[in-house]
Amino acid sequence: MKGAAVIVDAIDGGAFPVRLFLGPDAIGVVTEKTDQVRAELARQHGVAVSTGHAD
Repeated sequence: MKGAAVIVDAIDGGAFPVRLFLGPDAIGVVTEKTDQVRAELARQHGVAVSTGHAD
């Protein structure tokens, strides 16, 4: 029931997020994934920056 109220509030507020994370499990999964992506970005940062093109 709490989730439904959050969804209704988001719709009524006119600022519905692209993704609406509900519950601690969702937050945990998303946090873990973003940590993995951040670590991969850190590993590739040097190579990615070095292949950029000077404007």
